[in-house]
This record gives sequence, C-alpha cells and structure tokens, in this order.
Amino acid sequence: MSNLPDDLWFQIFLRLSLKDLLSSKCVCKSWLSNISSRRFVTDHLRLSISSGEDDETLIVHHNSVFLELQGVGPFSLAHLTSGGVLEQLDYPYSEGYYSSRPTSCRILGSDCGIVCVLVEHGRGYDIYLWNPATKLSKLVPSQAEGRPLKRQIIGFGFDQKDFDCKVVEVVSASTSVYSSNRNSWRKMFPIKQILPIDVPFELALEVCLHGFLLTMGHKGMMAFDLNKEVFIYNIKLPTVDPEGTCIAEYYGSIAVMMLCEQSEKKVKLWTLDDEACLSGGGVEASWTMKLSFDVGDQHFYRPRGLFNSVEFLLVDHNYNRFLYNPYRQAPANLRPTTSWKIFNHTKSLFPIAGSEPVKWTNSLWRQLQLERDYIVEKDEESI
Repeated sequence: MSNLPDDLWFQIFLRLSLKDLLSSKCVCKSWLSNISSRRFVTDHLRLSISSGEDDETLIVHHNSVFLELQGVGPFSLAHLTSGGVLEQLDYPYSEGYYSSRPTSCRILGSDCGIVCVLVEHGRGYDIYLWNPATKLSKLVPSQAEGRPLKRQIIGFGFDQKDFDCKVVEVVSASTSVYSSNRNSWRKMFPIKQILPIDVPFELALEVCLHGFLLTMGHKGMMAFDLNKEVFIYNIKLPTVDPEGTCIAEYYGSIAVMMLCEQSEKKVKLWTLDDEACLSGGGVEASWTMKLSFDVGDQHFYRPRGLFNSVEFLLVDHNYNRFLYNPYRQAPANLRPTTSWKIFNHTKSLFPIAGSEPVKWTNSLWRQLQLERDYIVEKDEESI
C-alpha cells in the first residue's frame, strides 16, 4: 500500500462515492479503520448534506402487493422531481425472519441515512433501525413481548449532540425513549404531567428538524427535544387551525404551512424566528411569513409536506397527491408511491451498534425482474 499519511487518505476518502467507500473498507485494516471512524462518518455525512448531493432523493414505501407483482420493490429511493426510481430496496429484515408475511410496514422517519421502520405482524409489532446504503439493520428491543399496536405515538430522530439514534414512544400515560447508544429504553414521566391540555393529532412524530421531533397538537405545535428528552407543548402558531397546519423545513428554518382562504386557494408559509421557544423557559414563538402563492384551479385540500424547499406536496379532496412548484405554477403527479409516508433521504455510512446484514436472495420483485430480463434477452436473440 502507499505510504501516504492517514490525514491525506482521509481527505481522499471524503471525495469518494459511498459505493466506492464500501468497497475500500475491504482493502486493508487501516482503510477500514479510517472509513469506519466516527470523525469520518460525521464529516462524510456533513459533506454530503452541504453539497446537496441527495437533495432530490426520497425514500418511499410502496405498501402494495400489486406493485410487487409488477416487479417494484417494497421500498425504493426515488428522484424528487422526475419521480423515477433510483434504487430498489428490500425490507429492513432478512428473508425468512417472519414465518408469514407481516400485516403492514411503514416508515416512521429518515435521518442521517438511517430509516426507522415499523413492522406489524401477528404477535404485535417490531421497530427497525435500517441503513439501506450499507444494508445493515437492527431490531430495536421490545419493551413488552407481543405488544399490540393501538394508539401509540411514535417518532424517530438523530441526537446530533450525543451522536445517537433515538426512538420516542408515547403509550397511554407514559413516554419511553430508546437510545441506540445505550441499546435500551428509558421510561420518562407520565404523559398527563407534560401534556395536561394537549394531545397530538397524528400518531407519529414524523418531522425531525434541528434535534427536535415536531408535531401538531390541538392547542399548538409540540416539540420533543431529542437530547434533553423532554416535551415542550402549546407552542404558539401563526395560524388558528393547527389541524390543517403542516410542519416542514424551508431553506434551513423550521416552518409551518397551510392552505388558507380556501375560496382563494392560497398556500401560506411562515418560518420560526427563534428556536429558543422549543427548549422551554417560557419563550414565546414568533413567526414571519415567507411565502404566499395561488394554486390556481386545482382543488387542493391541504399541504402534507415540503421537499427541497421548493416542491410542495399537496393533497386534493380525492386524496390524490401532487408535487406543486409555485415557481413553475404547474402541478405534477408524484410517482412512484402508494404511501402517504415519504421522506427525504441522505445516504450515509452511519453505523448502528449491534446491527446485522440484511439478506434477501429470493425477493419476488427481483425474481420478476430477472424473468423479464430473460424474456427480453430471448426476444432480442430471436430478432
């Protein structure tokens, strides 16, 4: 091997693609050590985010047997504006782990290259932390064997201060936090003490921004501080209808948006002036309106998301989904997905302690693809 100093190798590795990095880890122990270090994983992730390399990448779950029969994988990475599939993905668990097909599967969140997936099956439900890029996943230990999925409020996010993936679960009167660093659950305070007059609309804390899990309650926005592991509730909003308000990120700022004045069909967006209100201490939230635009003759019901600070995910009264770019003033069908759960995704080398390789050899969609390729090849030979 070359006698180049480690620091120079470090800078060379930072400029390699993730695929090349995964291959390079097998070359020698020193390369493996360099690429696997916490410093390198963090710097590589920051470089990927700052370069905007994955700004147009979404992870979606198709949740459709029909699509799998057509040769579409259960999960995929898709391009934001074109809707084209960038990569087909298998499930976050290995083939044969469940004796029968799980009842349902949904994404709880995606942060720093890690995707949190909830899998419901006959005995209850499981939660996985999954890195699709490295094809490694970890089954989060259950708090109760065979626990049923009822009205749990579940969220996932990355605690950047402790470099820790965390799952938050609110069940009945208590809140529990799973830490991947500790590999254990910590039961927090009773929910009645922290939410005396408010409860979330959604059953998922699916928006993770700047170290907070965010959702809407009946009285205002709610935030869970992933580092301090505390809830802050009743955060004042610039709107009077929390139920119709959606949380998003707009050019690096926490934002809320809603379809206002439905007769005029305007979408309005505000950004949070100071995040101090998310940490408690009695600081009141203040907002600044940044955007207001017409959606024309489209009969939209409400916004459901914002991607790349430009593409608004809007839902019409028939529950069809559209990506709407106010600068182009022309909606485009969002394809491919049959799921409401769509998340931005950045590929990373982020490791999760105790994770294992996910192995699939006989995926239905892969078999169909191979059969199609074989038929096409035979047809071409016969011409």
